[in-house]
Amino acid sequence: MISIAYVRRALRILAVLMWIPMPALAATLVSAVHPFHSVDLPVLALAFGMSTLSGATALIWRLDRELRDSPDGKLPRPWLFAASNLLGSWLAGSLAWIASQSQSVGVWATLATVIILSFGGARVIEVLAEKYINRVKQT
Repeated sequence: MISIAYVRRALRILAVLMWIPMPALAATLVSAVHPFHSVDLPVLALAFGMSTLSGATALIWRLDRELRDSPDGKLPRPWLFAASNLLGSWLAGSLAWIASQSQSVGVWATLATVIILSFGGARVIEVLAEKYINRVKQT
């Protein structure tokens, strides 16, 4: 049987390993693309990947907290955790991308905005989903 400590450690290592190639990919992309005169598919794919990684990182933090607080090591509503984090990060990342493009922000500022708002969006949507599900469950 796999212990909770092992799963938590593996999740943390996974989060670090997911982020390692992103700066190199962003640096090669920035050297190839000047200001965003048009939407470029590689840039959009990079922003989507970073948004997904931000949501996955928020998910790993939440799973780590749930596993730490859970006496039996079981997760309540795991689909809700995954869906709320990823959908929240994609929504916030899309809004960050659109806002950055409308203001003609540089490449690095756009990617930083996508990362930060995707992580925050995942956390906010997760909290709202938990409040809503708990309220429905009580009635």
